[in-house]
This record gives sequence, structure tokens and C-alpha cells, in this order.
Amino acid sequence: MLGPTTLLAWLLIMALLYIIILLWKHRRYFRLGFRIPGPSSVSNVSILYSLSVLRSMETMTQYIMDVYETERSKGLRISKYWLGPHLMVFIDDVDMVSKVLHSHLHKSKLYNLMSHTRGHALLEQRHLATWSKHRKFVGNSFRFFSLKSYTRIFHEEATILTAKLNHLAVSGESFEPQEQVGLAALNALTRSMFGVDCNIQQENYIRHPYLQAVESSFEIFTARMLKPWLYLDFAYKLSGYKEKSLHNRTIQKEFIRNIIEKVKTKIIEENQEMIQTDKKSLQSKFEQYTKEKEDNEALSKTHKDYEENGQKIQHASFVELALRASMNYDDPNNNTAMTEKELIHEMVGILNAGFDTVKITTTIVLNILAIHPELQEEVYNEIISVLGDSPDSVPTYDQIHSLDLLTRVIKETMRLYSPVPFIARTPTEEFQLDDYIIPAGCTIAIIIQSLHRHPTHWPEPTRFDPDRFLPSEIARRNPNAYLPFSVGPRNCLGYKYGMIQMKTTLSTLLRRYKILTGDKCKTMEDIRYQFGLTLKVLPGNDIRLETGRSKILRVFKGNVDWKKQDIPCVQWKCRLEGVTPPSDIPYNVLRRTLNQIKPTNQPT
Repeated sequence: MLGPTTLLAWLLIMALLYIIILLWKHRRYFRLGFRIPGPSSVSNVSILYSLSVLRSMETMTQYIMDVYETERSKGLRISKYWLGPHLMVFIDDVDMVSKVLHSHLHKSKLYNLMSHTRGHALLEQRHLATWSKHRKFVGNSFRFFSLKSYTRIFHEEATILTAKLNHLAVSGESFEPQEQVGLAALNALTRSMFGVDCNIQQENYIRHPYLQAVESSFEIFTARMLKPWLYLDFAYKLSGYKEKSLHNRTIQKEFIRNIIEKVKTKIIEENQEMIQTDKKSLQSKFEQYTKEKEDNEALSKTHKDYEENGQKIQHASFVELALRASMNYDDPNNNTAMTEKELIHEMVGILNAGFDTVKITTTIVLNILAIHPELQEEVYNEIISVLGDSPDSVPTYDQIHSLDLLTRVIKETMRLYSPVPFIARTPTEEFQLDDYIIPAGCTIAIIIQSLHRHPTHWPEPTRFDPDRFLPSEIARRNPNAYLPFSVGPRNCLGYKYGMIQMKTTLSTLLRRYKILTGDKCKTMEDIRYQFGLTLKVLPGNDIRLETGRSKILRVFKGNVDWKKQDIPCVQWKCRLEGVTPPSDIPYNVLRRTLNQIKPTNQPT
């Protein structure tokens, strides 16, 4: 029987033999990797140990940026880092980044770390044929006429969010808005993209099981990415992460399957032939209208009618179209239909990427506007000049699109706090980049957060300045210097969708409330975040709300709990101030009260 010392010696010998075989089998891979400049082997081990053991995720984020900046200070456009036996090649040149993203379409092997959690959606899909088929299918939901119809949904969800925050505004309590914003974004996505209203905001004040599962999944991905021993399945299982990942996956799939069942029920109950005829006719008219609008600046009266009514039309959702195709309703010969498994993966990917990006950026914009009250006032003035004073008025797509300053504020926020901090690609064959040969199978990492703070393209890179996105400034800058939603064939489909949703949500909130700094987050340096698959907003990014933004709320100092006997006074004061009475009072009561008010019984 082998003693403990002998057994340990054999284990070490076996491990050494494994390493030798690995190095010999992939000797060209390692030889090319070692030729690329980067930290020494000793430094690499130190960095890996620091990332894996010693640091919290928040300080780890800053540590990664510091290491990256150290390599940049050496004047290197390409550097490397060994994540265990896996080669990471970092690119710090915007033109090289563009070249890689346009030509190397395979996602990095690192995205496989998400497979236990979400399967393979567009965000992580590495098989190009499947990715291409799914992208074309999903892309229909982001076309112009679809985006126009979503604006009303975004406003309705923003209005619910505004109402839920009212008690916090009245009390003046400091709070962190990211969870409430996340619920609004999630339900807006299920309504617009899937055609199902899950009533998430009404049923869950702060936490929702799906949101918790997504957050946990992202944390596990980050932990596995930075701890190479967790790549091994047995270590992953022993750590407890695998069991937790599978639990998260079950929660997400159950949520998605419930949505699919609701859509299936709708399809079965409807008269398919009549619906298909109507939708094809309507879609044809919208496509004709869109083409003519792009070709001619002046709209005919008929086209204006389409634009006004288009806000109220809900197009067939991506999920409905996918299910109809799979059920052979649309075309018996259609070979592009998704299986239900593929559909679930895509739905999970769309939800996770969509609501999380909106939640992150909207939350940080609120913090930034609170920190910069003068800028907030400028944004508010732009909003009311375009949309009017009442937060209850439904904006059109064109009105939201025309909010230039708010757009610049959002873009500058995404520059400093990139919702997707890094992008990774894997070349399938060797290729030349600068003076180096990049080996096949490595990971090419593009740190978006760092590119967005590169002093060559962004003077005073840590200063918040929305004027960086004035047309004159954009024209002077390399277009590849700003990549919040990537670039190239695998760029984010939801860029316009996300911008319209964020602008609608923020414009609704700002018409109702003034944003003030909270107890903890009073300066830009107080904004806390950490890296992961997406940027994570950490606890401490709090704000306060102050009522009285709109004229009606300034009149009544935010008090919306009127009693019936107070209505004549409320109505009369509204008329004196020349503003519309609040929608909180039922319309029939207001109309009856209006008829009863006479000059002889005017309230004093």
C-alpha cells in the first residue's frame, strides 16, 4: 500500500507529465504566445493569485484596469496575459480592434462558461451558421416600424415605475433605484419582444426570481473566468457553483416556458388565416411607408395617419413569429424555424442582455444627473420643450429620437461606464496583427472600458462631458474609439431599442421628479461598479427624489392623496395656474366638478 508521501509524489509526477504533454502538443501555440509582450511569468502568477484569492470583485475590477494601464504606458498596442494555460491577447489600438471584430466572428471559448446557465444565445453563440440564422430571425423585432410601436409600452412601464417611486419622493428617503428600474426594463422587454405582459412591476416591488437568477449567473461566470481551476468540471462541481448555475438555469427556463405557453395559447385561439392576412397587409403598408419616408422628407396626410396610429399597433412578437414558423403556419417549407430549445436560449439571451444594459445605464445616468444639477436642469428643459410638462402624455418615437442632450448624456455615461466592459473573440486560424502572429484558439480580449478612456481619443478621459458627442466632436474622432455595443457583423442588435427605452424612461421620471444625491453617492468617484459579463452596479449608488417637477405637482407640493371634498379647490387652483388637473382624480369626477364650479362659489 502506498504511503501518503509516495502517493503525493506520484500525483506530482502525473501532473508534471500532463503539463509536458500539453506543452509539446501545443508547442506552436505557446511559442507564438510567449513572443507577444506582456507581464513576465512570475508577474503573471502574482496577478493570477491576486485576482483569484486576495481581492473582492470590486477591487479586482480596478486591479485589472491598473495592470492594463501599466502595459499601455509601455507604448504597447498588443499585450498578452496567461490565464492558466489559456492565452489572452489584449488589443489597445482602435483600428486593430475594428479589424478583429469585422473579420473574426467566433466568440471566445470563455463564453462556454455560461453554457450551464443559459445555453447559447446570440450573445454567446459560437456556431456561425446557427448564429446567422437566429440573428436574421431576431433582427425583425428591431426594425424601424417595430421600434415605433414599442414607445407606448416603454412609456406605460415608465409611468408605473414613476408611481411606485412616489412614496420615496414624498418621504425624501435615500434609495438605490437599480432594482426598480430593472423590473420596469424586464417587463417592457417581455411585452415588446415576446408579446406577453407579465405584470412584473405590479407583483414584485424590488426583487424578482428571474432577476436574482441572472445576477447570480453573471457572478458565477466572472468567478470562473478569473479562476482557471474552475474550468475543470470536477472543481466547478466541488465549489458549489455548478449546482447553483443549474438552479439559476431552471428558474430562467421556467419563466421563459410560461411565456411560450401563453403565446401558444394565443395562437391556437385566434383565427390564423384572418390574422395572417391582416398582418401581412399591415406590414406591407408600414414597409412601404418606411421606404417612402426615408426617400421623401415631406409626409403625405395618409403617411402621417400611419405614424400617429402606429404607436397603438402591436406587431407580432419575435416569439409569436418563431412559434408560427415552427408550427408550419406561415410556410410549410420554411427551414429557418427554431426548435423550442433554440427559442428558449434566444429568449433568455435577449432578456438578460436587454434589461441588464438598460438597468445599468439608466441607474448610472440618474446618479450622474443628481451629481450635476445644472446639467439635469438643461436636460429637463429640453424634455419639456419637446414632450410638454405632463409626465402622463405619451411621447412619439420621433419626439424621443429628437432629445439630443439626453442622448449625449446617455452616450457619455456608456463611455465612462460601458455596460459590456469587454468583448472576446477566438481566431480559428493564425493571423498577423502588427508585428506578431496571433495563434489560433487563443482569446483576443478587447477591454471596451479602457478603450473608452484612452487619452489619445478622449482628452481628460475621466471627466464627464456630454459635449464629446456633439456632431463636430464626433467628426474629429476615430469612429472605432466608441464601441458600447460592439461593431462589425456581431454587433448588438438592440442598440436603438435600448436607447429609445432609456430615453423614454428617463424623460418620464424627469418630468415628474427632480433627482438629488443620496446619502452615499455624492460625487462621480462615489459611483461603485465592478466588471463581469456586464457591468454590475454595486450597493451605494443611491439617490433621492423631489416632487414638484411638473406644474401641477409644484402647485400641490407633491400631495396626490386628495379627498373627494377637496376636488373643487384642487380644480379651481389648477385653473388659476393654467395647468391640466392631475390624472389621479377620475375623469368623470373632474368633469362633473368642472360643471359645478361657478364664479359665485369660487374657493378662496
